[in-house]
Amino acid sequence: MPLRLRVLPRADQKADAGEGEVAPTERVVEFADTVDEIRIGRRADLELSLPFKALSGVHARLVRQKSSGSEPGHTWLLEDMDSKNGTFVGKSRLRAGEPRLMFAGDRIDLGPVKVMFDGHSQPTPSAEGTSTIARRLVNDLFMSSPGASAPTLSVISGASDVLTLKLLDRDRPYFIGRAPTCDLSFPHDELSRQHASFTRTWNGVVMRDQGSKNGILVNGNAAMVQRLSDGDEIEMGPLKLRLMDPEDKYLREVDGPEHAERAPRGDAGPKPVVVMPAALAVSLPPLPVAAPPPPSRSADSATGGTPRKVSRLAPRPAPAGEPGHSHAPSALEPRSVLDEHHPAIAAHRPPADPQVQSYEKEMGRARKTMYFAVAVLFAIVAAVVYLTVGNGAGE
Repeated sequence: MPLRLRVLPRADQKADAGEGEVAPTERVVEFADTVDEIRIGRRADLELSLPFKALSGVHARLVRQKSSGSEPGHTWLLEDMDSKNGTFVGKSRLRAGEPRLMFAGDRIDLGPVKVMFDGHSQPTPSAEGTSTIARRLVNDLFMSSPGASAPTLSVISGASDVLTLKLLDRDRPYFIGRAPTCDLSFPHDELSRQHASFTRTWNGVVMRDQGSKNGILVNGNAAMVQRLSDGDEIEMGPLKLRLMDPEDKYLREVDGPEHAERAPRGDAGPKPVVVMPAALAVSLPPLPVAAPPPPSRSADSATGGTPRKVSRLAPRPAPAGEPGHSHAPSALEPRSVLDEHHPAIAAHRPPADPQVQSYEKEMGRARKTMYFAVAVLFAIVAAVVYLTVGNGAGE
């Protein structure tokens, strides 16, 4: 059985209903057994979107409690999602993130919006679809002046007169073309007799190409069937029209600020953090600090001392092994030399790759072989020179 919720009309809407007008009625919404989470809030992409500015983007949520069997459970928990104006059940305000067990007949107060939790029950023919509930609630907001919420098509170019077509009736197609029977008729050869139709539905205004010869452009793109938004421009031959949809505009204004908070413009996101591997994050011994240069003549004169001659020659570096000598690591030195002079590097060096070790051994053998070959070649050359010189002397 589906879960049923009822969105109650706001008190100010009932008070605004004048004489002869029908006060807004409650809206019944049903959710199938396959739904395990119902997010409630102002955002348009939620399971229950309520287009009221007093609500947070995601105000609260209902979560189905899992049952032990294979059938879906009928127990639901309500949780406040850290909303700005709070979530109340009766007179008790829920703490953010603290679930509360719901019972049939509980009333959920979300600021000015009241939602009745009816629990699981038989399907109701009058239940609203979750995709249209937001527009129906906006329609209730505009109920005091129905004409103000009706979408309007205005001709902005291609006609001598500024004409408008107000789509007052829902689910009725309004036609534009060359035929005199169209709701907007224009004597242009580029238009078909019935070029396009515009229908106001609970999901917005839907434009349909009626098999026209020259087609239709919506915001510069070819379209056959398309749901329009407030401010869209429609081109048909020489005509250009603009749609003004107050309901769609209201929904976008309500939903817009929350989208801006979730994805601010110009923000490229957090910068990547570069983490140095632990094997490289070691403290090397400090490099030797050069001795300060001898004081200049001006400095000696300032202190009252006897001026001293300054040698232009650099001091002789201390030989390796003398006190004060520090061997700085070089990229050209082999691993063993570096490890010998800098034990800190050897202590923190990661274990060598076996392939690298094998390569170093082969290189060592090749180097020894090369040294031996050079020594043999040198001995041969020396013997040849000796024999040549000795034979010359004997003659």
